Amino acid sequence: MRSARAPLALGLALASALVLRSSPARAEPTPYELSYTAPPGCPSEKHVLAEVQANVRDAASGAGARIALAIVQEGSAFLGELVALDRAGNEGRRSIQAPTCAEVSQTLAFLAVLAIELGGRVEDEPAAIPTPKSVPAAKPTPAKPAPASKPETAPKPESSWQLAGVVGGGVRGGLAPSVRPSAEAGVDFGVRGAEVLSPALRAMLIGALSRISHSAGTAELSLLAGRFEGCPLRFGWRPVGLRPCLGVEAGAVFAHGDLEGGRSTVEPWGSAEASLRLEARLSERVFLELSGAAVVPFFRTRYFFVPDRIVYTVPAVTGRAGLVVGFRFQ
Repeated sequence: MRSARAPLALGLALASALVLRSSPARAEPTPYELSYTAPPGCPSEKHVLAEVQANVRDAASGAGARIALAIVQEGSAFLGELVALDRAGNEGRRSIQAPTCAEVSQTLAFLAVLAIELGGRVEDEPAAIPTPKSVPAAKPTPAKPAPASKPETAPKPESSWQLAGVVGGGVRGGLAPSVRPSAEAGVDFGVRGAEVLSPALRAMLIGALSRISHSAGTAELSLLAGRFEGCPLRFGWRPVGLRPCLGVEAGAVFAHGDLEGGRSTVEPWGSAEASLRLEARLSERVFLELSGAAVVPFFRTRYFFVPDRIVYTVPAVTGRAGLVVGFRFQ
């Protein structure tokens, strides 16, 4: 049950946020007014307001709107509230509670973007915060008794490195005259955030099967390789984004069948690639990716069934496409 002190502190924070109209985070004028207050250890005002401004697609739609964001701590949890006034003076409120201040500020920033693009209109929650008449009795006791616990939540900023496991499948060329299925699994280590500079690194183990068929015979090919990718940039919003990446592959192709008189061969495989990933978050931990890449093999291996009769040569440029699902561990 919420104490009477948390709603009072939240109300005072919202009141002060609506009164204060100048802040270092709003260096450029906007057609709307936006303010933010939070306890020490939470994401900064500059960070939150910059994130809101970066995600507003049409700032002019919020002309005349006044929006205040405020966060207070209630025991081990954090309580946040958004108050929005449209140009006609109509007021709307939304509140949220979460175990960390970073989660509350992230949700408030998202709600603020929606409120600005709707011209300051916010649909009120069906249930109001309980015991509003008890708020005046709590005035002598401001909600500041727990500064020692706040540094515990500070190590979880919005843009923190996260480890994820990924697994997927797709198709690729280069091993045979036609595209062939492939599978891959690995780990991803990257920054979680909506900023353009959000680097990510990925290491993958790849397996693929292929076949070369000819009137002179048939050969079965198997690829086993590792791929390392680096993706320094990300474009889009937090739920959906586009990443350009560069990568290299190294491994071997194992071939057996009617090649070169029936003997098995092992050929080196290596390539460089430029790829593009479209990623979508299904939840806080689960995400989905669709990717495509242009691949330049290092070794242009030639396969033949009888001497001096080449049946297939690895092309100078090929490609691959795949679908990957990932799970973030932290």
